[in-house]
Amino acid sequence: KVYTDVRNVRPIALFYDNVSAAAPQSGISKADILIEVMVEGGISRLIAITNDYGADTDVFGPIRSARHYMVELSSAFGALMVGAGYSDQGYAAIKNNGLNYINGVHDRYAGTWFFRDPERVNNFGYTHSLMITAKGIGKMAQINGFPTTLATIPQNFNYVEEGKDVALGGGLSTHIIMSYSSYQQVQFIYSSSTGTYYRYQFGDKAHLDAENGQQLNFNNIFVLFTQSQKIAGDSEGRLDVETTGSGTGYYITGGRYAEIKWYRNTDTGAFIFTTPEGLILTVERGTSFIAMVDQTLKGTSAIDLNFKLAG
Repeated sequence: KVYTDVRNVRPIALFYDNVSAAAPQSGISKADILIEVMVEGGISRLIAITNDYGADTDVFGPIRSARHYMVELSSAFGALMVGAGYSDQGYAAIKNNGLNYINGVHDRYAGTWFFRDPERVNNFGYTHSLMITAKGIGKMAQINGFPTTLATIPQNFNYVEEGKDVALGGGLSTHIIMSYSSYQQVQFIYSSSTGTYYRYQFGDKAHLDAENGQQLNFNNIFVLFTQSQKIAGDSEGRLDVETTGSGTGYYITGGRYAEIKWYRNTDTGAFIFTTPEGLILTVERGTSFIAMVDQTLKGTSAIDLNFKLAG
């Protein structure tokens, strides 16, 4: 095998539209880490984090706007963010922390490197059609002086030693259902042959990449419980999702789950994951999905870690 050293390649964090009209998205199967978090209206947005920008012609999208907690989550990985505008709070999070954001709405070069997919415009509407190529990301980073390499990439996971596997002592978890809202229900079904969990959303629709037809699948799943509430006085009903402090959750891999704790000290710092006893969590090598879930859903039927059909 020929290996490429990507240890200093700065990851990008793409802010994906995730309503049914936007799916299947393009380029999303490149995600090494995919984060799902709710926004207003009972819908979710996806943050796809990868250091595989792909070939110049590789396409990503549809791209949507930043919320402040999406900025905070991306910052945990030192990522160069790619989005289309922002909420007022999102703008403040970017500006106040001096973060790098490739903006498909307000940047003077957005019209050159972002584009509207005509098929998506015709079939699903203008709102769900903004795309960018890997070349466009590189060019806009260069124009704005945003680095695409970093001397140190923040590390959020303590990966198991190469050649070894993680064996969790918790219960079985081969079919996960997470009902974030009446609109967004997500399923993950474990395949023992690949050792990964295959993602379905909007009930039972396989979550595919429009570019290659690949179904999204992950070695690791993290369910992180956090506080969220509507922002007082916000005319759009936007949310505030807590990404700092501490909380509980579940880590799922290899068909089993275990309870965990998560910690994060600042809006731009890395996450720390531990066992309930406080030992640093060891996780499987490979891709990871992170669900930011409202604390009120913990212990309810909305989160089923090992769904079984009745009878």
